[in-house]
Parts: sequence; C-alpha cells; structure tokens
Amino acid sequence: MKKTYNGHCYCGKVKFQVSYDEGMPTRPIYCHCESCRRAHSSPLYQIVYVKADRFRFLEGEERVKTFSHRDDFTRDFCGNCGSRVRNVLIKSQSDPLWDNSIGFFPALLEEHDQHNLLDPFKPKANYYAEETVFSDNVFSCLLETQ
Repeated sequence: MKKTYNGHCYCGKVKFQVSYDEGMPTRPIYCHCESCRRAHSSPLYQIVYVKADRFRFLEGEERVKTFSHRDDFTRDFCGNCGSRVRNVLIKSQSDPLWDNSIGFFPALLEEHDQHNLLDPFKPKANYYAEETVFSDNVFSCLLETQ
C-alpha cells in the first residue's frame, strides 16, 4: 500500500509531504526527555522517524530555520511562526538504521490524517520514560514502556 500525508506548520507557510510504502521501516514514539519537553513546551511529544527520502518540503523550505545543541541531530522550525516541522537525526545513538533519518510530527498533518494514521505511524514506545513528568496513572495510559 502506498500512502502520502501532507502537513504544514501553524501559519501554513511551510508545507511538507511524507510518503509511506507498506513494509518500510518507521520509528513512531512518544518522547519524554527534558530536551524535547522544552523544545515543544509540552510534557511529551509524538514523532515518527522515516528514511530521509520519505520526507519532502512542498512549499516554504527557504523559511525553515535550524537549531541544534548536539552533533547528532537538528531541530527545524518555521522562521515565521516558530512551529517545529522536523528533526534531522544525523547519527542515531541506538541503531545505525536510523542515521540520516527525518522525524516528522503527526500533529502537523492534515486534520483528517491525524485521526486516521496508519499503524506504522502510531507510537509504539515511550522514549526516556524515566524522565516523564506524568503521574503513574496518566503515564500508564499512553502505552507499554519499552
């Protein structure tokens, strides 16, 4: 099955597309680490990593600004509204399969697609679960910690 998803930043000036072919590797997670909580101003965030050739900008790539405080990944955001639009994982700390991959945020996909994600794009793991700010009863509702 082949599927494409379109998304955009908050102001709509940066638009992107993510493509999926059945069986392709994905890494859908919830991240609870302190760095990501600060970058998103949120107690956790959902991200899906795909191979770099599965993500492309449709409009506004020239508006994208990059921030990085480490050598292994960058955080890209719209220079107009500040919405995060992707992560670029240069070097995976856990699995070389994910070197040079792109992390996109399902919350930026078109509304209909956010509610109809394919299973390979639904979170399967809580990363940095030990850093969660959720109480145990809230955290246990997310999914099994891996």
